[in-house]
Amino acid sequence: MFHALCHLGYPEPATERVAALKEVEKNIWDDAKKMLAPTLTAAKERLLKAGRAKDKIVTKIVTGVSSRAGTLIEEAKKSGCGSILVGRTGISQVEDFNIGQVANKVVHGAQNQAVWIVP
Repeated sequence: MFHALCHLGYPEPATERVAALKEVEKNIWDDAKKMLAPTLTAAKERLLKAGRAKDKIVTKIVTGVSSRAGTLIEEAKKSGCGSILVGRTGISQVEDFNIGQVANKVVHGAQNQAVWIVP
């Protein structure tokens, strides 16, 4: 299970304000990780109940990336994953299947990997 948190995009001039902005960004990432923890724990428990080996379930959260989709694709390649599962956003209907920006970029950027989009 992998989650990427983007760099917030503040300017990088050498001023005292950058240090303060970096601290705010770090606090936001820390809060996001705390909010994600219960979801990742629940997902891990579901995988264990479904029969996955505990040593095969890995959780990784990275911060400061410029592209969540690109980072996900690169992590999947580096880890030797044959499939990438991503969530989608939007409303799904038979004639209208909306997916989010990250899922769309993964679908178009992944090579030699199956991409599963799950609700």
